[in-house]
Amino acid sequence: MGPLNLALFSWINASAHPPYFLLVIAKLFATAPLWLVPIYLLVKWFRSDLNARRDLFNATICALFALSVNQAISFFWMHPRPFMIGLGHTFIPHVADSSFPSDHMTLMCALGFSFLFSASQQVAGKIILGLSIFVAWARIYLGVHYPMDMIGAFVLTAIWGNLINRSLHGVIGLFFNQFMVLYQIIFSPMIRRGWVK
Repeated sequence: MGPLNLALFSWINASAHPPYFLLVIAKLFATAPLWLVPIYLLVKWFRSDLNARRDLFNATICALFALSVNQAISFFWMHPRPFMIGLGHTFIPHVADSSFPSDHMTLMCALGFSFLFSASQQVAGKIILGLSIFVAWARIYLGVHYPMDMIGAFVLTAIWGNLINRSLHGVIGLFFNQFMVLYQIIFSPMIRRGWVK
């Protein structure tokens, strides 16, 4: 696990009786961005042109791929969460599964890095990556992750983001074209009424 990882966890993790306002802020950052970001993706999708939708599609594929890799890592290497070994203080419920790498951090960073490669979503990418820092702090503070879970997720998603948005861009474009055909069929009544683009 590493002494540095444990030392950083002990430094960031909340005390047994943390200030109430810090606990509320931490719980907000630990959960809210994971709801707000998908809502942003949906709203942006229905209001965007074709090029912006391609960027949104690439980012979603990158996030799904990165989360799938996380599952594979967790399957082959079980890394117990702090509360599973009686370490620190835990303030939110969590299933007792492998902690490395963090799925929450992976989702945020995968979308953020993918958006940095796009022409239409670079500002959103910077905002999401900025929010990911607070997500990382919150989940360590609340006792469900170690710092290295967050750093690992950051590094891995930087790799996946580069791979998918540079090397596999053409392949994903083929899937995007097929997806758009299906989208236009399903949402044709709403498109005709001008409710969505």
